[in-house]
Amino acid sequence: QVPDDGSVYGHIIRNTGKLGGWLETCGSVQLSLRKAGVSYSLKDFRVKDLHRDFPIVHNSYQDSRIVKAALDVETFCPITAQDAEETALPAIMLQIELKASASEEFTLSIDPDLKEGEILSFIADCAYTQKDNGGIDIPVSLAKAGTSRIRVVISFHDPSWISSKRFDDAEQVACYIFPRWDLLKKNTELFGASLPYTGDQGIDKYLQYYLLPSLILTRLSSKDEALTMGYCELNQRDSFWTSWMHLVLFRDLEWKMITESFDNMRPSGKIPTCILPEIERWDDLDINLFLILRTA
Repeated sequence: QVPDDGSVYGHIIRNTGKLGGWLETCGSVQLSLRKAGVSYSLKDFRVKDLHRDFPIVHNSYQDSRIVKAALDVETFCPITAQDAEETALPAIMLQIELKASASEEFTLSIDPDLKEGEILSFIADCAYTQKDNGGIDIPVSLAKAGTSRIRVVISFHDPSWISSKRFDDAEQVACYIFPRWDLLKKNTELFGASLPYTGDQGIDKYLQYYLLPSLILTRLSSKDEALTMGYCELNQRDSFWTSWMHLVLFRDLEWKMITESFDNMRPSGKIPTCILPEIERWDDLDINLFLILRTA
C-alpha cells in the first residue's frame, strides 16, 4: 500500500498460501532520509507529485528541510502475463533516483514495523548497513548536479507459497530479481498496457482499483493449488467478474481453476455454489452458466 500522503510504504499485505485463508497484514515499512541526527519522512517533503497508479507507482519529491536533493521513487510488485508463477514472486521492487543541486551527504533509511514473527528481507544493489530492527541504512553521497540510482528488493518467504518450490529463503528471491530487474519492469509495464482503458481518467482509475482483487486474491500454494476471488472460498459467481483477466492474461491459471470446479461437480451436473468451504444453494443456475461461459 502506497498512501496518498506520499509515504512509502503503508501497510504490507500478503496472501496466505493456504486455501480458505484471507489476506494478512504483515506490518508497515517506512522510507526516510536522515542527516545530522534529523529524520525526515517522504510525506514531509513540501512538494510532492504522486502517481499512485497500478501496476507501477511513480512519486516525485522536492523541497525538504534537511536535504537539497530531489527524489524520484518507483515501486511495484512484478507481474508477468501468462506466467502466474513469475507473478507470484514474493517481492516489492523499489527504485530511488536522487538528483542533486549541490554536493551533500545523507542517509537513506528503510525501517520495518512488523507484526511479531514476520520477517522481511531488505537487499540493495549498493553499500548498506543492516539495522537491529531488520531494516537498512544506505549512505548517499552526491556531487553537485550529480545523480544516483538505488534499487532495493523487499522480499518474503513462506513455505506454503508456490515460490518456496524455487527459493529457500527471501534472500534467494532478491538474488533472482536483481539481474532480471529491467525485464520484470518491462513485463509489468506490458501488463499495464494490456488492460482496457476508456479514456476517462476517473473511470480508468476505478477500473484499476477494482481489478486488484483478481490479483491479490489469487493464491498459488506449494501444493500447486489455485484459488481466486470469493474471499476465502472458491466461489464461481464472485470469480466470474474478474475471470476475463485470468482468461486473457493467465490462461493456464484460468484453466486450472475451471478444472478444479469440474472436479467438484455433483452427480446431477451442478457445480457447487462454493467449494471452499462447501456451500450449496439450489437456485443459482448462473453458477453453471458462468462456468460454461468461462470454459467456452
